[in-house]
Amino acid sequence: AGAGAAARASSKSPVNAVAPAPAAAGGGALTVDKLREAKDDAERRLRGVRRMIEDNLREELEIKRHISELEAAVAKQHKVVEGAQDMLNRELIRESERMFD
Repeated sequence: AGAGAAARASSKSPVNAVAPAPAAAGGGALTVDKLREAKDDAERRLRGVRRMIEDNLREELEIKRHISELEAAVAKQHKVVEGAQDMLNRELIRESERMFD
């Protein structure tokens, strides 16, 4: 599953999606040290991806909070406008009644 996820990673990602095989990187037989280095490198890249995901989630929550605040402000302004329209309509009705009296 990990290799499939890495292959699907965005090309814009600063993290290398596909790492060279340890044997190809060192040119020799797999050793415990090479495997450990590959594991450490993969863990570092995974931590970087997790940090990016966490940052994106925090940013998304902040954006949603701002959207909610804006929606509340718009709803409040809408009520103010409706109140002003009602007041103007009442005033217009009074003026009309005075003209026809």
